[in-house]
Amino acid sequence: MRHCSKCKVHIRSDSKNCPLCQRPLRDGESEQFYPSITSVYKEHEDFFKKTLFLSAASAIVTTAINALFPSRGFWSLRVILGLASFWVFLLLVINKRDNIAKHITYQVVFITIGCVVWDFFTGWKGWSLDYVFPIVCVIAVASMFILARVMQLGPRDYVVCLIADAFFGILPLVFYLLNLTKVVFPSIVGSALSLLSLVSIIIYQWSTIRLEFSRRFHL
Repeated sequence: MRHCSKCKVHIRSDSKNCPLCQRPLRDGESEQFYPSITSVYKEHEDFFKKTLFLSAASAIVTTAINALFPSRGFWSLRVILGLASFWVFLLLVINKRDNIAKHITYQVVFITIGCVVWDFFTGWKGWSLDYVFPIVCVIAVASMFILARVMQLGPRDYVVCLIADAFFGILPLVFYLLNLTKVVFPSIVGSALSLLSLVSIIIYQWSTIRLEFSRRFHL
């Protein structure tokens, strides 16, 4: 597309002179016929930067506190591993967004089974079910909540996330009631966070969820 500096207009033509003032035209920027596609990371850059900063700050602060009070062991390592798991969950699901709940469920199952096997072969102490399993469920709920807010999910995905949130929130509590876990605190925290996530999705996306239920069940 050519440009006339005097008339301040763009001319879509192969002519060398402006049809208005007859002055020579200059070559302008080539016209872009296709819209530019921005990635999820670029579109929500501020959100990812803030989340990354909070994760790094949490890791640094907990490590410093652990260094000041080392008598209770290296508990800060669990916090760092939890934050790393959260980012692994988030990045994997963003890159494979075709079925968010399915990919998160697979990761929860694989991580839990791996930790149970590790716990078993290192002299069973129960940490895999008491701590790792509820924490992984909390991370799964948090990941789905963030992804539901950041990514433009379809109605079906919102309904699936709603069901998955309820599942991951209730399951640690069921394990505790069945005496499979001995520590109640992580299970209670996981159930509370799951309930908050459910309430948030229902409040902010109720119209979308209602339409999907109406379409599926002919209500």
